[in-house]
Amino acid sequence: MSPVRALAGAFLDEGRFVMPKIRVAGASRPSPSPPLMADPLLLLCVALGVFGIVCFSHQLFNDGDTFWHLATGDWILRHGAVPRTDPFSYTVSGRAWTAQEWLTEILMAETWRGFGWAGLSALFGAAVAALAWILGSELKRKLPMLSCIAALALALGCTDQSWLARPHLLALPILAFWTVQLLRAREAGRAPPLWLLPVIILWANLHASFLIGIGLLGPFAVEAVLEGGDRRWRAARDWALFILAALACALITPQGVEGLIYPIRVSSMRTLQDINEWRSADFGRLGPLELTLLTALFVLVHRRVRIPLIRLLMLIGLVHLALHETRHQMVLAVVGVLLLAAPLGEALAGTGAAPFRPLVLAPRARAILLALLLVIGGGLLGARLWIPTRITDGPTHPVAALARVPAALRAQPVLNEYGMGGYLIFNHVRPFIDGRADMYGDDFFDAYVQAIKPDRPKLLAMLAKYRVRWTILDPQDGAVQMLDSMPGWKRLYADKSAVVQVKVGG
Repeated sequence: MSPVRALAGAFLDEGRFVMPKIRVAGASRPSPSPPLMADPLLLLCVALGVFGIVCFSHQLFNDGDTFWHLATGDWILRHGAVPRTDPFSYTVSGRAWTAQEWLTEILMAETWRGFGWAGLSALFGAAVAALAWILGSELKRKLPMLSCIAALALALGCTDQSWLARPHLLALPILAFWTVQLLRAREAGRAPPLWLLPVIILWANLHASFLIGIGLLGPFAVEAVLEGGDRRWRAARDWALFILAALACALITPQGVEGLIYPIRVSSMRTLQDINEWRSADFGRLGPLELTLLTALFVLVHRRVRIPLIRLLMLIGLVHLALHETRHQMVLAVVGVLLLAAPLGEALAGTGAAPFRPLVLAPRARAILLALLLVIGGGLLGARLWIPTRITDGPTHPVAALARVPAALRAQPVLNEYGMGGYLIFNHVRPFIDGRADMYGDDFFDAYVQAIKPDRPKLLAMLAKYRVRWTILDPQDGAVQMLDSMPGWKRLYADKSAVVQVKVGG
């Protein structure tokens, strides 16, 4: 059986799943759902499992941006202000910089100061666990048990490549919570509640994805008007007022209007395709996105799921974003599964599959089970904080290579691999370039990429213009071999993660 068919089985065959008679809350007939446990406790099990997987994952620190985010948070804590210009590089020092994620960076820096790398692992593990809880809580309202578990597994699987210790991971639970509240507002036939507005204030200071949250308001508002009947003008007024209020709340950041413009400016850069997370999806091998799309297509067609027009258009737009830029796969996973839950639940209702219902457990049994889960959760957290976490050599953190560079040389101009820039900043070395591509700009970034390929004249011109005295690059970079063949340059150190070369003589 193919993996797609196997995963789809939870959706296809659940209606034919037969169980012994079990008394469930609010029902007098047999439940076709398997008697696992009361659903809040099941969700707690899932959240704890996700927490354990993520916080012990080795990939959390496999991105150089983690290090400059930590350095930025430390800078803010030391200076008591959010930076307005670049304080880190030597190539564009003093250039205007939008530190959009300043609040997340403070949280990361404070966590690292108090608990080290293990504490950061726990923080981001908790974020994904919260995401699982929010998604699971909403899905269980609309789907049978097995379908709920399958949908949640596919959604979390699509976020797997985004499990990195960066601000976007802390924003994912907020995206899920926001989307859930918009869907519930539509179910109730009203505009979103005003108490939801502070979420935008928090979100806008945590991560630029808040603009996606505001963008979701438009389609839901159109849907509310189209389906409003005699109340459509009232719906238009209420949703319009909420959208205006949300935009006003999004301005409550140190950047103000610039905070709204920043995400748009970044996404319009022409050189983004040179950065891995902004590249188009690669289907060279079966991955979570392809598996999820094929499974969803199979289930939707097989079950003849009817998706409302506006939400179908939203899904198509999200799929486009996910295919165009891999960083948006997590947005498709979170928002897409929530949009599909209700229509899929309606389609499955005709199969005899009962909604996800809590089983009746004795209060003592519930208390014992809850206590056991809390002990397990505390044990996972304690183990995570107790077991040392060290940053070892990797493509974005050349620990051994940088350690071999003398302090006097570190103070000299360097030409570095793009992904290593954050690690250099974290270690008080001013980089040539780092993950803040939006600040460096298209022209600078494009010239850098061309020089590293390498384009010999451009490489020579760049070395001369910035008076580069040493380099730290990926061993596979063409510039490494070119420098090996150039007089006046020699290798200082090399390993599988990085090559350090220095200029000798004049």
